Amino acid sequence: MIKLNRTPKPVELTDQLVTTLVSEFKLTGSNVWNKKFIKEALLDLSKEKCCYCNVI
Repeated sequence: MIKLNRTPKPVELTDQLVTTLVSEFKLTGSNVWNKKFIKEALLDLSKEKCCYCNVI
């Protein structure tokens, strides 16, 4: 497992958007977090590797 140093959240991920997405998830159970800007931020955080096995 590699150490991750938390970075600031994406600017697109506002508190209002989080509230909206959480509400939508509770109502529908759909995959509301599958957003390009979220995935890019997570990949950047882990240097584009799996944080558990360190594989690209």
